[in-house]
Amino acid sequence: MWLVLCVRSAPAISAVQCSDGGGDRVFGEQDTITITMNQNTSVSVNTRWNTSQIISNLNPNVGAGLGSVTSALWVSADRVIITVLNATGVNVFQNCSQLRFRFAAAANVKDLLSRSAPSVSESAATITSGAFGLSTTEGT
Repeated sequence: MWLVLCVRSAPAISAVQCSDGGGDRVFGEQDTITITMNQNTSVSVNTRWNTSQIISNLNPNVGAGLGSVTSALWVSADRVIITVLNATGVNVFQNCSQLRFRFAAAANVKDLLSRSAPSVSESAATITSGAFGLSTTEGT
């Protein structure tokens, strides 16, 4: 008799992409942050989150979280898009690499079949791309 144990890895953040949505050249209203996971998760598409309770911004130099109002929408089983609705309290910055995120265990983000431990994945500057400022092709 053989007993086979399968250990499922929790989803991990594999990419963070920032985009300027407000045309203001710095982090601000209507900017978006797309967080992609390395596998499909147990979170249903079109699920909305209160970002401050689920995702921690780990860079104290940025200021008060990601602002006073943000919205997070899971657009697929492996991707959540955070939209900044009010950036009050955030210090001025342009580069996505200045942000680091961690999923809270309480969010209970697991693999697609909900067999893994909850993700407590943390992003790193090496997996970030994009900026909140205008690109050189858009002007200065």
